[in-house]
Amino acid sequence: MGPRSNQPREPPRVFHPVSDDVGQSGLQCSVIHLLLDLLGDYFAARQREVFVGANQFFYYRQGDPRSVVAPDVSAG
Repeated sequence: MGPRSNQPREPPRVFHPVSDDVGQSGLQCSVIHLLLDLLGDYFAARQREVFVGANQFFYYRQGDPRSVVAPDVSAG
């Protein structure tokens, strides 16, 4: 058995898309912005520090670019 290296292994290179190439209509953009504002105001009125975001990819399995969701609006 050869000597083991204490160097951490580099993870495999995986391409994670940053765009889904799906356009949004003007109405969809308006609704997203309205929801962002409403949710921000809702949590602020209740003195809750909550992140409200839109159009972000969430990869739920490391190294698997197919394991992704991209909600129009999210809060957490």
